[in-house]
Amino acid sequence: MLNPLETTKSQKEAPAYEFKSYMNGKQIKTTTKKGILNPKLPKDLFEKVMTFSVHFDAAEDKAVRHTYYIGGEGTSDGHHVISYILRTGALWRDVIEDCAINIEMPKRLGQKFHIVSPKEHRASIENDKIRLHWQFYNIKPDFDIHLEALPDFIVKFNSDELMKFMKSTNMYLESEYVDSVKYT
Repeated sequence: MLNPLETTKSQKEAPAYEFKSYMNGKQIKTTTKKGILNPKLPKDLFEKVMTFSVHFDAAEDKAVRHTYYIGGEGTSDGHHVISYILRTGALWRDVIEDCAINIEMPKRLGQKFHIVSPKEHRASIENDKIRLHWQFYNIKPDFDIHLEALPDFIVKFNSDELMKFMKSTNMYLESEYVDSVKYT
C-alpha cells in the first residue's frame, strides 16, 4: 500500500492518485480539471478537481463509488492532516441518500493520528490495516472528515514538559460549564 504521508509525482498532477470512479460496479471515466470557484462554496477554490458524469433518469437510483489514494499535508514539525472533502457534496441537486466513507491505512501510520473529526462510526484493525468507517443518510454535507496528527515534538512531551511548553508559549485554555436543572 502506498504511504499516505508521502507525495508522489502522480499526486502532484491530481488531487488524488489512482482515482477511479464506478457506477453500479462498472468503472467510468474521470477527468482532472482546473478548479473553479463555485458561488455556493465561496471559500473553496480547489486547484484541481476530479470530475465524472453520470446521467440519472427520473426516479432512478445509481450507486457511485470512488477509490483513490491521498497523501495529506505535512509540516516540518511533524504535523500531518488528511482530509476527505465532503462538503462539495452539498452541490449535488438533492440530498445524498446514502453515503459511506471508508479510510484504510497501515496500522503503523494510524498511531500517528490523534484527532479524528467527526468521530468514525466504526473502526477495526484487520491484516495490519486500520479501517475507519462513516455512514451518513440524507445529507447535504457542510463538513469534511479530518484525521490530524499532533506535531512530533509535542507527542514526545510527558505531561510536565507539555505544561511547561504551554506556559512558555502563553497557551491558555479556560472552560466553563454551567449546569442547570429545571424542576416542574
